[in-house]
Amino acid sequence: MQSATRAQTRLGLAFVILATFLAFSPSLDNGFAMDDRAIARSTYDDGRPNPMVGRVLPLGEYFTSHYWRGHKEASDLYRPVTVLSYALCNAAGRDEASQAFVQHAVNLTLHLIATLAVFLLARSIRLGPIGALVAAGGFGVHALHSEAVAAVSGRAELLAFCFGALGTLAFASRRRLAGGTVAAALLFLALCSKESAIAWIGFLAVHTLARHEAIPLRLIVRAAWQAALVAVLALGAFLVLRDGALAETVAGHRVLYLVNPIAHEDTGTRLITAISVLGLGLYKTVLPFSLSSDYGVAVLPILHTVTDWRFLLAVIVLVTCLYGGLASVRRRPPLFVATAIFFGFSFLTSNVPIAIGTMFGERLYYTPCLGFAVAAAWVVTRPKRWRVAAFILLGVWSAASIVVARDRSASWRDNRTLFLRDAETQPRSARLLVGAAAFAPPTDKARMLERAIALFPGYPTALANLAGLRQAQQKRAEAEELLQKALDSPHLDESREGFRLRMNLMLVLVEAGRLGRARTLLDDLFARYQTQVLPQLGGFLGAASKKLAASDRLGARDLWQFVIADQRFPPGLRKEAQAALDSSR
Repeated sequence: MQSATRAQTRLGLAFVILATFLAFSPSLDNGFAMDDRAIARSTYDDGRPNPMVGRVLPLGEYFTSHYWRGHKEASDLYRPVTVLSYALCNAAGRDEASQAFVQHAVNLTLHLIATLAVFLLARSIRLGPIGALVAAGGFGVHALHSEAVAAVSGRAELLAFCFGALGTLAFASRRRLAGGTVAAALLFLALCSKESAIAWIGFLAVHTLARHEAIPLRLIVRAAWQAALVAVLALGAFLVLRDGALAETVAGHRVLYLVNPIAHEDTGTRLITAISVLGLGLYKTVLPFSLSSDYGVAVLPILHTVTDWRFLLAVIVLVTCLYGGLASVRRRPPLFVATAIFFGFSFLTSNVPIAIGTMFGERLYYTPCLGFAVAAAWVVTRPKRWRVAAFILLGVWSAASIVVARDRSASWRDNRTLFLRDAETQPRSARLLVGAAAFAPPTDKARMLERAIALFPGYPTALANLAGLRQAQQKRAEAEELLQKALDSPHLDESREGFRLRMNLMLVLVEAGRLGRARTLLDDLFARYQTQVLPQLGGFLGAASKKLAASDRLGARDLWQFVIADQRFPPGLRKEAQAALDSSR
């Protein structure tokens, strides 16, 4: 195939960057959605400042803290560079709208840098100018990147890729000492952006093999020692810092059933299901046209036997691709590289080696998509009779991918847009149904919540929200039953939901006049959450006012006397209750 001139290559690269920008530019209008609101927004939904990103802290705070500090007490994630980037972006904005714009502009810029890095990587493995442009274009406009680019919390994927790819290029530099030093520094930053960037260390060897048609043994040995030294420096520093930051937090961490049910299954079931989900990842890498923000409980089937056709199909496809790629190491190096990239970078987050925090996530395939891009570049640049047809097919795929990427980028505008859209396209997601119910018309709220409970019977949030609707409808017995089911659920996250559920149940009991059980629950609340309970006790007087408005004077008096008699209530509330009681006589 005729090679492009330098000017043509530059023009082609500019076109690729422009197409990539157009594919994801709708994300610049986005705010904060889903995890963004807890990890990247300067304030939480309740108005409290996010201690890690609300302002820029001393550097040491980021390198001695887990990823979710401020939102969760425990986590096994350590991504200090990513969290620091959130704080720096927020510091550059004047208000929430400008902070959101800066966050999304940084994400899009990082994706453009990643696309440029793909071009350089493709050139370095002898794909040629046209092949490198095809690889960069296929990667740049890939619709499966929508979540990583359009959601601020996708920053971890973007930073890890950029640092990892640039570190690989630095390692390949002819200046061995300088290149190795820079590579170690960049790979350290990649690891501090996301833990799965460890795969880039293994990719150093793959990249070295692909760059040369034949490598003398002495060069192989030297490259191996250099790669080992880079790995020791980057990985060693990362592990020391990570162990220090997570020493006291990992023990309290647990994976939520809602987002990864197979983490709660036996090892055999987890492996069988995870392999089938890895097959789904390969499918979406090739055809990224049906996308969603959630693949948790009830969305994907849990497989229990190796005879399940979905598992068998996944094994056949995955093994065929793996064998074909490994067999190409000498004759078709780009296919070998493509295979190594897909399996090397998807394996760690596939739930096969260990259970991770999600069953499947589109953002997890940001780097594995590079494997598809490299394979596509190799195919369309072969000197075959059907090369024109291959280019046409890739052009159609790219156009469709841009359309999907623009639509998905806009879907991540905010929680309202995302939940309402995705609950319609992914109707088996209990999580999306609960999210959409918060913004749905009153007539649809109960239906959505009931559907979520049918899909996931022990879903505490769905049960609690439906209880709130029933309480508003004066159906207190049903509200009490729903709240009790939520508290009894084996999937209850006590640290995040226990207080709210118990408080709501106590207020339901108070409004129902069941003061004996309410007092028992209040005792439990004081024992568990004393500092959180005190600001909420005004709900007793609110319940008394409702009873008085409903002409239930006796019920109101009982509540006032309840408050007056309990010395744990703040003096101001007891005084207010006494005044209300006196005026009712």
